[in-house]
Amino acid sequence: MARRSRSYQRRQERRATIGRKEAGLSASEALEIADDLDLPDGAAYALAAEMAGLDQDEFFDQLATER
Repeated sequence: MARRSRSYQRRQERRATIGRKEAGLSASEALEIADDLDLPDGAAYALAAEMAGLDQDEFFDQLATER
């Protein structure tokens, strides 16, 4: 299979997501890391959710319960 094919890229993305979930970053930890990058607020939240391996709803739910 070609390394640039869409299915290959999707598998790589899924593996990365699983790896982030196994890494155990919480929403607040991921947000602290994203805040250090001086991104606009929306981009920081999106990056933090991706780093934590959560979708947007799960990310904000976890963030609300942690604070």
